[in-house]
Amino acid sequence: MRCCIILVLVCLSALQAHAIEENTLRAPNADRFSLKNIVETPQGYLTNTSNDGYLTLAKLNRSREQLCGLELELEFLESLPRPALFEIFWRAPQTDFSENAKAFFIINQQDSKTTTKYFVPLCKLFLYSGNTNNGKRQGLIEGLRIDYPSNKTISIKFHSISFVDASTTASILEQQSGNLKILEPYERLSANAFISIDVALPKLVFALQEGLNHLTQDIVFLIFWLLLMLSLLILIVRSLAHQHFKR
Repeated sequence: MRCCIILVLVCLSALQAHAIEENTLRAPNADRFSLKNIVETPQGYLTNTSNDGYLTLAKLNRSREQLCGLELELEFLESLPRPALFEIFWRAPQTDFSENAKAFFIINQQDSKTTTKYFVPLCKLFLYSGNTNNGKRQGLIEGLRIDYPSNKTISIKFHSISFVDASTTASILEQQSGNLKILEPYERLSANAFISIDVALPKLVFALQEGLNHLTQDIVFLIFWLLLMLSLLILIVRSLAHQHFKR
């Protein structure tokens, strides 16, 4: 497995200037990068061998402000036949990955036809950087895990993986550069979380923005987006009704 990891890391290009120092995922730091149920092809593509394939970045030990955005440059061996859902987990020091610290993003089949730079604004996630009164959600991030789609076998060449801080993330989202494909991160929150309007309102705005960007690209995503919007509206109405009857 170590030899496989080293061969994989040789294929990764140097990170951009704003990337975290030493997080280059090259052979000297191979202990920071590991694979599970994923093998490398002779061409340098990483292929999942089961429905539970993932790669892990460890020993990050950076604040959430420093790890606000995740940038990936990916090349698919074969373009996706339909949108693919990737899960992303994070954990603090001395903890394990769990369903309580998880989100997902969707890569559209159109974007998988060529080598593409993707950007995931992790700081938009409530469970990742929200709730300043909860110290557990403000601690350091020690590890990050990216899970392949569980319902398909795909081969991806990771040209680079890098992180950007909060200020750079805000600049990227504002400029909406055509060279960088923004991937909206989604998370599953309990219904009780939407009792607070400071959770429900940002989620509604983010969903509207993402949906409008994809309406003309993908009918499957359109259906998913409409269902998501309906769910958010129901939760908001429920939270308002809950507050009204409490009085």
